[in-house]
Amino acid sequence: MIKKMVALGALLVLTGPVQAATITGSFSTALSDVAASTFGIGAGTIFTSGSGIVTSATGQFAPINSGMAISLSAITATTGTPVMFTSDFGDFVGNISKVATIAAPNARVGLNVIGNFTPKGGLSSFTAGLADLTLSFTKTGELSQVGQ
Repeated sequence: MIKKMVALGALLVLTGPVQAATITGSFSTALSDVAASTFGIGAGTIFTSGSGIVTSATGQFAPINSGMAISLSAITATTGTPVMFTSDFGDFVGNISKVATIAAPNARVGLNVIGNFTPKGGLSSFTAGLADLTLSFTKTGELSQVGQ
């Protein structure tokens, strides 16, 4: 019998500035049903998720309410690959600029993404422009053989 205990999670943070009417601040989200294309996560892993919700927002991102939905594209942890999210408060399209990894047993894949954020809803008074996105995927757990 094989015993497997694994947790896989993700954190998404967008920070300004966005050009013209500059947004300063950040927001964080929690993603559900995160899955990885490989058992041991690292560079090149493809991450997918179900729904996501905003968990906190600071500065001029404060109009984003906790619990607001966000949808994130599938992400391949490779420099240059595209990343997109859509939400009621804005849309982001960019490319991964840096991939950083930490090996198991508490594996982590960190992604820096540079792209364009187009505000809408409660942020519609701001102008679309450059933004930085940071994603962090973690996987903790163990895999062990129990019995015969």
